[in-house]
Amino acid sequence: MRLERASAYGILALAHMAGQDPTKQQQVHIISKETGVPVEYLRKLMGRLARARLIVSTRGRTGGFKLTRLPRKITMLDIVEAIEGPLDSASVLSDDLVAGRTATARKLQRWRERMSTRLRAMLEDTTLGDITG
Repeated sequence: MRLERASAYGILALAHMAGQDPTKQQQVHIISKETGVPVEYLRKLMGRLARARLIVSTRGRTGGFKLTRLPRKITMLDIVEAIEGPLDSASVLSDDLVAGRTATARKLQRWRERMSTRLRAMLEDTTLGDITG
């Protein structure tokens, strides 16, 4: 399982939003400026986060984005899956290294399954509030 740069950018954007006044809309160009995430890339990520209902979007001159939940109610897994799609052990184990039938390949497969389970649990146990508070 590899977390992509997009996930890191999404976490940065939501962490920035969590540190702001939750009653005010956050504009994408300000989030971009404050986090260093390229604005056009950030727009795409914000669309994914909105489709996952982690943020809500308001159009117009005074529009922007707001978190839909308190930071302590948004897990890292929520953010990563909103951006990258569902994380499962199949995506981690789908390479030639663990496809072999040797004893070493089977051990490697079991190790990677444990790693995947632990990473998923860590992402699920860590909230946006944990990293911003």
